Amino acid sequence: MPAIRTLTAADAALWFAALGAAAPPPAEVERLAKALAGGPLVPELRIVAEAEQGPIARFAARREAKSIRFWLPGFREGLSEAAREQAMALFLDSLLAARRTAGYADLPLETEPGDDQPDIAIWLGALRRAGFAEASVYRLHILPRAGFKAARHGIPGLSLHPIEPGNLLHAGRVFRQAYSDTLDRRQRGVEGADAYIESLRRIGEGYEPGLWLLAEFAGTPAAIALVNRAQEPPLPGMSAWLLEIGCLPDFRGRGFARALLAEILARLARTDCERLMSTIDDVNVPSIRLHERLGFARQPERFYLYRRSTEAAVPVVPPTRQKL
Repeated sequence: MPAIRTLTAADAALWFAALGAAAPPPAEVERLAKALAGGPLVPELRIVAEAEQGPIARFAARREAKSIRFWLPGFREGLSEAAREQAMALFLDSLLAARRTAGYADLPLETEPGDDQPDIAIWLGALRRAGFAEASVYRLHILPRAGFKAARHGIPGLSLHPIEPGNLLHAGRVFRQAYSDTLDRRQRGVEGADAYIESLRRIGEGYEPGLWLLAEFAGTPAAIALVNRAQEPPLPGMSAWLLEIGCLPDFRGRGFARALLAEILARLARTDCERLMSTIDDVNVPSIRLHERLGFARQPERFYLYRRSTEAAVPVVPPTRQKL
């Protein structure tokens, strides 16, 4: 049975040894040691599992504004399935104990176990046994290149513009308004919209102004769509991800999101992308219908789960009406 150790600044080097990696530069160990100096969950909690042969796995969590976020553990290569299961269960027990010790028992635990992650079956089993419940499921929808030539919009008063580098802060404000009230149940960082937009710039091939679009109606910002290109093995060639699309509440139901998507598709047709990919909350029927009308196909075997602890979970009741 492996033993669990919550790291301190003094033993930060164990974090790197847990996966059998080569020793990192001293500066990297020092950086992690500083992050661990604040105590449990402040600012980060890192846990290592140790066996007779030394550290064999590691696990990370971080306190956020309204939750404690944690990630799938990493394991030393060649570790047996039984040892992985034991370590996962011990990690979750240790996280719950650290949450109580730190005085954060009222904060829900959240994680995002995607179906494309390693050890996903073991991970989901450990979550269920620990009392976790599903908060939402995102399904992958894909439109192949053959569907990229969508018709342009003919909506009077609607204009579509690339979001240039100097307007990214403006994009954050529009995003915040568009996602303040939505069927989407994933926490998308609305409260920290500017930081979230900045994080999207680094996904895949990175931000390209021609694929980040703002819709304006009579000169007023109305909707936003953000797309990045990315390599997605084992899929061949270049893909594109629809990172975000949304309308401000006052402009929903007018076809603006469809107009943005049509423009995105016309632009992707001039690139090397073989497909456009989008993840949609299973309860967001209007968004699903929009994608289906443009030819997207739902991939039932590809999903992204967002789970939180039943100990502090509050049932999510989405709005009864929502249009893009």
